[in-house]
Amino acid sequence: MIRWIVRAYRDLPYERKQWIIRFFSPVKLLLTSINELFFHVYRISGGDGALFITSLEPDISFVRYFYPDATLQKAGTIFAWSLRRVARRNERVIIAMHRNLVPFFKDGLLTVPFVRQVASLDKSPETLKQFRKHKKTIRSYDIEISNGAESLKFFYEKMYLPFIRVRHRDALIEDISKLEYLLKNKGELLLLKRQDEFVGGLFCKTTGDTYYALSVGLIDDRWLDEDAVPALFYFSMARARELKARFMDFGESRPFLSDGVLEYKRRWGGHIVQNERDKYYYYLKNIARDGLIFVDDGKLAALVSPESAQSLLHHADPGIRIRIMGPGAAGDPAGSRPGPDPKKNKHLAFVYGVASRISRYPKQIVRR
Repeated sequence: MIRWIVRAYRDLPYERKQWIIRFFSPVKLLLTSINELFFHVYRISGGDGALFITSLEPDISFVRYFYPDATLQKAGTIFAWSLRRVARRNERVIIAMHRNLVPFFKDGLLTVPFVRQVASLDKSPETLKQFRKHKKTIRSYDIEISNGAESLKFFYEKMYLPFIRVRHRDALIEDISKLEYLLKNKGELLLLKRQDEFVGGLFCKTTGDTYYALSVGLIDDRWLDEDAVPALFYFSMARARELKARFMDFGESRPFLSDGVLEYKRRWGGHIVQNERDKYYYYLKNIARDGLIFVDDGKLAALVSPESAQSLLHHADPGIRIRIMGPGAAGDPAGSRPGPDPKKNKHLAFVYGVASRISRYPKQIVRR
C-alpha cells in the first residue's frame, strides 16, 4: 500500500505535488524535525577510521573529494544530542547538520555542500577572454528559444539525462515535472543548433533581476570537442542581457577551488557566493584538502597549503579569503571560528544541554 502511494505521488505533475506539500506542510515540518533528531553513522572505507554522519541521504560524492574510492558502511544510529560526544571520541569526522546545530561545534571546519556562482551582466559576454578563445566555433551555432512541452521532453530525454548520467557520478537528477512547472513560470529552453541539427540545450528561468541556468545537456559527447558548452554559456548570457537581467547565475558547484565545474564557471565571470537559503552545513574534524572553501566567521574562505599555493591561487575569487593551512594540518586553520554566534540560539542551547544530560552514548558506535 505504501509503495503504491509513493509511486502514485511520483507520477503526479509538479504543481499537484506542490499543492500536496503545502497542504501537509505542518505535518511535513513535524516529521522533518523528528527525522533530524536521528543521525545515521557510516564508516568511510579507506578513510583511516573516519566517520560520515547525517540525518539525510549520505552524500557520497562529497566524501569522495577527500577519499576518492570511498564507500560507506552503516555503523549505527545516534540522537542529535550525542553528536558532540561522537565528534570528540573519533579522530576524523564529517557531520551533515542543520544550521541550528552549528553553534555547538566551535572547533574544526564548517563548509557547505554547494556554492553558487554569479556573474554581473554589466558588460557584454563578448568582452570575456573565454568567448574570444572560442569565438570562431561559437559563431557557427544558432540558438532557438522554446517554451513548448515537446521541446522540453526532447531535451530532457535526449540531452539532459544522457549527459548528466555519463559525466557526473552520483548526480542529482532533476524531475521533468519540476521543469514542466518552471516552463510555465518564467522558464525557457535554449536549444543550440548547427545548421538544422539540435546538439545541446540549457534550461533557464528568470527570477527578479537574475537569469538562472538550471539544467544543461548535449545530444552527444562529441559536441564537447565542438565547443557546444561554451556556446551555451555565451548564448545564455546574451539572452539574459536581452531580458534586462543584471546577473547570471550559473548554478551550484562543489566547494573546492580545484573543482572542474567551479573553475570553468569562473572563466565566464562567475563569482563564488554562498546560497543564503542553505539549511545544511558540513562540519569537518581533521579532514581537509587543498582548495576547500569553508565558512570563516560567516564569510567564505579557501584553505590552501603552502606547497600548493602557487598552483591554486590563480583559481582564487575576489570574494574568497585565502587561509594558509599549517604544515601537515588536516583540520582547522589557526584562529578560525566557523559558524554563527551561539548567543543567537539560547533556546536551542538550553534544549541541547538538557537532552545531553539525559541521554547516553549509543552502543552501536565505538571509538577507534
